[in-house]
Amino acid sequence: MMLENILFGQGLSIVYEICEMAGILAFLEVIPGFKCALAWQFWDKTAWSKGGKSRVRDARELIKYIMDEFDLVRIGTRTADPRVVKLARMLGFEIEGLAKNDFKWGGKLYDIHIMGMTR
Repeated sequence: MMLENILFGQGLSIVYEICEMAGILAFLEVIPGFKCALAWQFWDKTAWSKGGKSRVRDARELIKYIMDEFDLVRIGTRTADPRVVKLARMLGFEIEGLAKNDFKWGGKLYDIHIMGMTR
């Protein structure tokens, strides 16, 4: 994985490349001692599935590293994609709520799952 530091808004953002730009994991608006948001995007979904358990283990280790390094209490994320909900749960996120009809794609409304990881 490759690390890039980019400043966004009021907090530090850290973007990790997955499998030679098959996707990214981005820790956004990092507020040391408090929280950040996690965003992810996969351009090549097979890159994640090919790695299987080792990719999940690597992602867990990365999340733990970021939480420890910045002394975070919480990481939050949101998605309308049920596959990402499943992945987030494998990584240790818990579903905290549901925003009904909060996302629109192709003329169709979708619910947004609000998830978090706390320590």
